[in-house]
Formats: sequence, C-alpha cells, structure tokens
Amino acid sequence: MAWTKGDIVQDAFAELALAGHIFDLDPDEIALSLRTLDLMMATWQSQGIRLGYNISATPDGSAETQDSGLPLEAVEAVKLGLAIRLAAGKGKSLAPSTTRTAKAAYDALMSRAASQQVREQQLPSGVPYGAGNSRYRPLTPEPNTGPLNTDTAGNLDFQAIGS
Repeated sequence: MAWTKGDIVQDAFAELALAGHIFDLDPDEIALSLRTLDLMMATWQSQGIRLGYNISATPDGSAETQDSGLPLEAVEAVKLGLAIRLAAGKGKSLAPSTTRTAKAAYDALMSRAASQQVREQQLPSGVPYGAGNSRYRPLTPEPNTGPLNTDTAGNLDFQAIGS
C-alpha cells in the first residue's frame, strides 16, 4: 500500500502529539497541512530533491486519500519536515531527537540527489598519468570505445575487455 498525503499529515501531527483519540484534526487543519506539504515539496524539488511527489496544481487540489507518490525511503524525511513546519504554526517545540532525525533524513535525501547528478567521465587521451608512472607510458591511452565482447552464454567477457 502506498503512502497517501493524509497518512503523512496524520503522522506529522502524531509527531507533534496532536493526533489520535485525544485531539481530532478538523478539515480546515488538514487542508492547511496538505497545502503546507505541497509547498514544502515544491521547495525541495527546486533544491534538486526530486522524489516523485504528486504536487497539486491548485491550493485546494490535494486530498487526504491521494497517493503521495513518495518512495518509502523518503517518507520519514517528508513526515518529519512537515512536522517541523507545522510545529511553528502550533507553538509547539519538538524533541531534540526528532529534529536530529529530521536533519539526518533530509541530509540523506540531499546526498542521494547529489549522487544522482554526478556523471562518470573518461579522461581524454593525452592526459599525463601523474607522478610515479613509467617514463615509457607518460600519457593515458586512447579510450576503448569498441563493442563489448560477450562469451557464448551472452555474459560479458572480462578477459577480452582488459586486452
């Protein structure tokens, strides 16, 4: 089962100790929380954190039952980030462990976003190898751009790659 936007909002309020059998959320609070969630996710997307979240095009376009589109590894960071934003509006302070966990989860998402943007590059031919290399091979060889060799079973033939 996928995480709905309502699940994330309910868990964020639970993190603030404002959800459950003692404190019922009214529809206006839920609607405001869904807008806050959409705005937070739009901000994260502008920072390069693309998680597949279903951002609504209008302020009232989100529904509690709508699928969030978030992968499981991003739910905690989103839930805790929303709890931090909601806490300020409610005059609540969060436990230090909650803010530490929220920062660690957000940093993990930022790290994931950064690693997805790094591209592998080949050194162009003629680049010096560096100190300690033989004087007979002072420059990098021309990259092998030929087709990959496979064995009879269709697996890569690593012996042919090195030659």
